[in-house]
Amino acid sequence: MALSVVGGAFGVSTYLVGDQPVLARRLLVAALVFAALGLVGMILVRVVIEA
Repeated sequence: MALSVVGGAFGVSTYLVGDQPVLARRLLVAALVFAALGLVGMILVRVVIEA
């Protein structure tokens, strides 16, 4: 879940660096990666705990 929070922080920071498109794109990619990892982690934890 912490990875999803970090992904959200990166997503919000893309708006703060709007005048730098390369940095904004990198932050957006990082946000998507962290959000996906957080989601996969939550699903795996739920499957392992319920198993």
